[in-house]
Amino acid sequence: MGTCHLTGTTNDGSSTALPNSPTGGFLGFVVEGATTATLAAGIGYTDLVNLAGSADHSYYVNGSYMASPSVFQYLLGQKDSTSRPYYNVDPDTGLLMINGKPLYVNAAMPAYNAASSPVCLFGQFSNAWNVLNAGLRLKVIGNNDESPALSFLTRELIIWTRLGQSAGLNNAVKSLVAAAS
Repeated sequence: MGTCHLTGTTNDGSSTALPNSPTGGFLGFVVEGATTATLAAGIGYTDLVNLAGSADHSYYVNGSYMASPSVFQYLLGQKDSTSRPYYNVDPDTGLLMINGKPLYVNAAMPAYNAASSPVCLFGQFSNAWNVLNAGLRLKVIGNNDESPALSFLTRELIIWTRLGQSAGLNNAVKSLVAAAS
């Protein structure tokens, strides 16, 4: 089973928060894309299709799912009327595949039966944050005293930036929220 850890997923002390991340960490920022019908019904195939369809299509192309280990187990156990699994596991990666998109497991995500909680995410996680206030600073280092004519050959240029804050991109990642009851 493939695993991943998105820094600042919950921002409740269980993981390191992103700079200036919203209350609730990454999960507090992600916009709801779909909701399950009832808590008792669990997560269905249609719920996952609706979730993926709610993300901006430019992020869908390279998108993937993210959920807790309990969601992984829950989806792994779903079968059709002929006892075939709904979702396959990629033999090379061990990731559960949903319509050709991988499901990454993140232990900081809520369980599949956590009422009114984002139980599954879909989108392009690498594009979920936009870094702001990233002005570049330059410094030239070199010794002009030895040979002013050749000093340009021995200079170094250092470029650095201070990351001031980050902001989420609203449509890059969407959440599937479990029903209240």
